[in-house]
Amino acid sequence: MESTLLYISANPFGMLRVVFDPAWNAHVLLSGATRQGMQSVDPARSAEPLSYYHRTGPLGDIFSAWKPPAGGGRVGILGLGVGCLAAYATPGQRFTFYEINPDVVKVAADSRYFTYLSQCRGTSEIVLGDGRESLERTPDQTFDLLILDAFQDDAPPPHLVSPDAVRMYLRKLTAAGLLVIHIDPRGAVPPDLKRLAAQENLVCLLRADVQMSAAERAAGKLQSCYLVLSRDPVSVRALSQNPTWTAP
Repeated sequence: MESTLLYISANPFGMLRVVFDPAWNAHVLLSGATRQGMQSVDPARSAEPLSYYHRTGPLGDIFSAWKPPAGGGRVGILGLGVGCLAAYATPGQRFTFYEINPDVVKVAADSRYFTYLSQCRGTSEIVLGDGRESLERTPDQTFDLLILDAFQDDAPPPHLVSPDAVRMYLRKLTAAGLLVIHIDPRGAVPPDLKRLAAQENLVCLLRADVQMSAAERAAGKLQSCYLVLSRDPVSVRALSQNPTWTAP
């Protein structure tokens, strides 16, 4: 069964396409050949996070283990994709997405293609512009959870995972906050990140989710790998007790 093209655009950041994929019964956002996210067109499943964000994957573990502060908690996300992470928001929480590509913002907010943002049970907002520069202008200790989900081909852009960038992200977190980095699904942690974690005395945990059932694949789950960093061992205790999460 072939995919059906629903939308196409090109700008200096590259070419975007939205397709309907009958194998998954889902709309899929493609940046070049890279899947940026997808959403089921079945109303009964439209609120479920798919692809790299599936509830049985690392992101599902993180949101299950995360203990937000009273009042809901603030979540920052570098990289919008189709807005899939908004599916994890609960009432009282505020999700702030940082996205550099205006065409991605246009597509993610268009309910003909994706409705994660419009269905968000918390509050969502989008900051358009370079994510690192925008975050640098954000007051320190703003976020309780900060997720780096910006990809260039199969890995985060190097300038977004440099030691200086990661130190800046840590300043934007509360004392018990979690920094989550979506990395290469083969689990290749940049050596600079390992050294930084040791220098800053950070708890560092990794889950490479590359083994999945046929049912999970059919349901729209994709391989993913996430790294979690925190200054506070208590905040990651539940993850550290999960055998699928290990030190990198």
